[in-house]
Amino acid sequence: MKNMKKISVKTVVICVVILICAYFYAYIDKMHPLFDPDVPTSEYISTGVLYDGTIEQTFTMKENMLDGMYVKCQIADQADDVEIMYELVDMESDQIVAKGSMPGSKLKNNQFTKLRFEETIENCNGKTYTFILQEKGASELKGVGFFYELKQEKGTEMSLRGEKTDGTMIAKTMSHRFDLETFIVLMGFIAFIGIFFRILYNLFK
Repeated sequence: MKNMKKISVKTVVICVVILICAYFYAYIDKMHPLFDPDVPTSEYISTGVLYDGTIEQTFTMKENMLDGMYVKCQIADQADDVEIMYELVDMESDQIVAKGSMPGSKLKNNQFTKLRFEETIENCNGKTYTFILQEKGASELKGVGFFYELKQEKGTEMSLRGEKTDGTMIAKTMSHRFDLETFIVLMGFIAFIGIFFRILYNLFK
């Protein structure tokens, strides 16, 4: 009887530890693309180095919080002396509600980069924002470019170097939160492994 109680307590402790670990593991940067993921990457267009202007992307949020943007970059020559500056404008109030910066040395060519805001924007589900990117220290042949598709997605609007452009920036909204789908998948995987080893144990017992 005592052995059974010890086994039960041990099992409960292990389950609790697994649940806690899975809970924290499921806190991820949840992404929502502004562009069409089905468009081949070969059809992406580069803005070229933004030494002479900005790229502005208007979109409507699908999450209740926003921590940053996930954008695809292109390095021209090198960008070690370049600084990327970005801000978020609430279109309803026309106020800057978030901003941030990142040294160009941290960017990787032809890869997505997480541009986090200095603080989380909350209660933003359904609100319309404009994300604005510009560069400091860039020149025509040195700096960072960004990608966009030649297609204006529903509910979006893009402006490049001050001119409205029929396209959508290759970017995703980024919300750091608990993701139930990730939690369920992880727990299912853990349960599968547990059952699998239990079957093996019984076979070779």
